This record gives sequence, structure tokens and C-alpha cells, in this order.
Amino acid sequence: MSKNGVNPARLLLKAMGLFIAFNFAFAALDIPWGKLSLYNTVVPGRLRVPYEQQPEYYNFAHNLPVFEDFDAMFAAHVIAQEKAANEYRVVVLGDSADWGFHLQPKQIFTEQLNARHLVTCDGKQIRVYNLAYPLPDVVKDLLILDYSLKYEPDAVLWFVTAMSLQDKSSAKSLIIPHSRRARQLFERYNLEPEVARHLVEPTLWERTLWGKRQVLKKMITLQIYGLGWMATGVDFYERSYEPVWLAEKNPSKTQKQANSWSDWDFSVLQAGYSLAGDVKMAVVNEPIFILNPDDPEADYNSRYTRPFYDAYRNQLQEWMEEEGYVFLDFWNLLPPTGFSDNPIHRSAEGELLLADALAPALLTISCPQR
Repeated sequence: MSKNGVNPARLLLKAMGLFIAFNFAFAALDIPWGKLSLYNTVVPGRLRVPYEQQPEYYNFAHNLPVFEDFDAMFAAHVIAQEKAANEYRVVVLGDSADWGFHLQPKQIFTEQLNARHLVTCDGKQIRVYNLAYPLPDVVKDLLILDYSLKYEPDAVLWFVTAMSLQDKSSAKSLIIPHSRRARQLFERYNLEPEVARHLVEPTLWERTLWGKRQVLKKMITLQIYGLGWMATGVDFYERSYEPVWLAEKNPSKTQKQANSWSDWDFSVLQAGYSLAGDVKMAVVNEPIFILNPDDPEADYNSRYTRPFYDAYRNQLQEWMEEEGYVFLDFWNLLPPTGFSDNPIHRSAEGELLLADALAPALLTISCPQR
């Protein structure tokens, strides 16, 4: 005991007790802290979900991912604004190509569509919201679709690829933090994706303040980055790259990817249609870079062999026709200059051409008489 009557050991025990009690109270209350946001009030909502691949670029991009907490991720997005009475709300699901790598927000196709001020046949203003997340996995898209329904979309454009429809758990890092929600969806729609084996709900300690400290830090940092976003309109730090239409002409600069052959699983798409209910939905086959369009024997690019990709397109098209769903097959829509650093990422030119193709399709989808 010290001279002033304070027992350091007892004081330490009390402090530890308070720390533990506070942490477990934090876990028990389970307050949705992610919903507390400066976005759409103090600072503008973001035009795409928060994301930056490299931590060293977070400060330059005024951006970082908060996928562990959908409340925070969506609260930062402009879709969290109240839906206007005359608004026809369209949600876009997809991967990095649709998020818009190497593009600033105003260049992405969703904003190109919004700039056209499209109006439905019954006079509603079409507003498109980019909820694509840079991982090629339809299971991840299903989770995002499930959460997005609270924002009352009228239609969904679901962008898919030969990779996103293969059951490879490529978005495991995003899905596992939402294991409870994912498991509920899998059980409701009788899904058995490979990622189901990895689902694990957080322990009580992981739900404490200490256990969630890294996620909370990211959520707070995202609020601070909102000031940079408001001042600059920048949310992506541009890196230099060689255009794919130059790189693919030089085999020494590209590494051909081996395509693992398998049937594509459309059960997750089917679950998405069931989940969406009365919300209209169209599946969009993403454009790909084609190196030699005039050579019927050549592979399409370093990512897709011709037999692999043709089999994928045939199976997808047959399934869509059998189900009677709206299918927009834009696989060969773009010229070589419509792509940026790889065979799926699009350039600003490609985004404009994609918006040109989507605009009439959106007008058709949004018309209740059709």
C-alpha cells in the first residue's frame, strides 16, 4: 500500500474489472455503430462503396474498405439518402470492373447513366446506384443484394462473369464477417457454396470493444476521409499502367491464366431472383477484351481461352432463356480501347459505350407496361 493509502494492486484489479465489464457490456448491447455516419449529412454520400486495395494509398484516395460492417459501408453511400417520391431506383451489383478501377467516380458508367437524366414511361427519374464490390463472386453479390433491399430498389442490374459464377470462395474475406446473414440465406434458398464451410460467427470476445477495435478504427477513419472526399471528389488513387490492348500483344508481358473447367452454378442467381421478389432484375454479362476478333481460333485474351469462355456463355444463355429472365449479353460490346489495365477493367471510353448500351435497356425494364 502506498503512503496515501492507495493499494496499487487493488487499483489495477478494479481497472481490469471495469475494462472487462465495459467490453462485455459493449458486446451485449450490440449497438449498430456503423449507422452513425457523417455521410449524406455533413459530407456527401459516396458514389460507390468504400474501397481501396492498398493501405499505403488510403490517404491519397480518401478511402478505405469497411466491408466487415455493412451498416458503415452502406451509410457512407449515397443510396442511404431517403428515396424521392418520383425516383425509380436501380441497384448495380458486380466486381472491380463495375466498381470502376482506374476511374474517378464521375467517369463510371452508373454516373454516366445518371447524367442522362433518364425518365421512365410513367414519369419517374431513373437513379442508378453502384453497389459493385471488387471481388468476383455472386455469393458476395447475394449478401449485398439482401442488405440493399431495405433501400427500396425498383430494379437490379447484376453483372456477372465466367469467374464470378464459379464456386471458388473468392470473396471469402467479405463473406465470413457476415456469417450469420450468409448462413440464413444459404438455408432459406438451399444453397451449398464452397464458402459455407468457412462460415464462423464471432465469439463473445470478438464482439467486445477490444475485439472490434480494428474495425471501429476503420469506421472512424472513413468518416475523416469523408472530408477529403467532399473537397476533391476523389476516391481512387490512380496508378500508372500499360493499356491491356498493348500488353496483350506482347506475350512476354502477360501471363496466361489456366482456366479450371467446370459447369457454372446458377443457383445463387436463382436465389437472387427469389430474394428480390417483385424487384425487377436483369443479368448483364460483362464485356471482355478480345485481342484478335477476326481470328476464330485464337483465345480471347490472357484470362479466357476461347473454349472455356464459349462454354460459359452458352450455359449462361441457355439457363437465362429457360428461366425467362432478362439477359443482356454485352461480352463483345467494346473495342480494345474500351479497356484499361486488364481484360475486364474498362476505360472511360468503355464506360461511355456501356452506358450507351444500358440506357435503352433500362428504359425498357423500367416501363411497367412491358
